[in-house]
Amino acid sequence: MFKTAMKGSLYPISSRMDSLIDSLDRLNQTFDKQEIRINTIDGRLDDHDRILAHHDEKLTNLSKEVFKKND
Repeated sequence: MFKTAMKGSLYPISSRMDSLIDSLDRLNQTFDKQEIRINTIDGRLDDHDRILAHHDEKLTNLSKEVFKKND
């Protein structure tokens, strides 16, 4: 009887563990998708940083030319 009671009580635990594992798998997949999105956004920000640096360099060169002409 004790073995039967233990067997019966382990089934709900096993079922809950399976459910928990499934939930963790779904959560992990969500995190993976978010990580991909973050990496994509990070790459876009890097592109924008390069563009801004290029424009900053152009503006610096133009301002140097303006100051030279004003001297």
